[in-house]
Amino acid sequence: MENCKFFRWTPSDGLPTSGVFDFVEDNQGYCWMPSTKGIICVQKQQLIDYKSKKITSIDWKIYNSNNELEN
Repeated sequence: MENCKFFRWTPSDGLPTSGVFDFVEDNQGYCWMPSTKGIICVQKQQLIDYKSKKITSIDWKIYNSNNELEN
């Protein structure tokens, strides 16, 4: 992500699931990850701040058919 470095996030870091299939960044600073629980969305800056220990948790949002994503 930052400076072409790769990072690993797991459920122990708060990732909602270990079943993530892809990682896409949009032009508004959000990262989108299709997963076994739905589509996970998070601000890229939160991921960077978490890895640099500026914050201690990440505010993940999951979109699926149970909340805000239509089939």
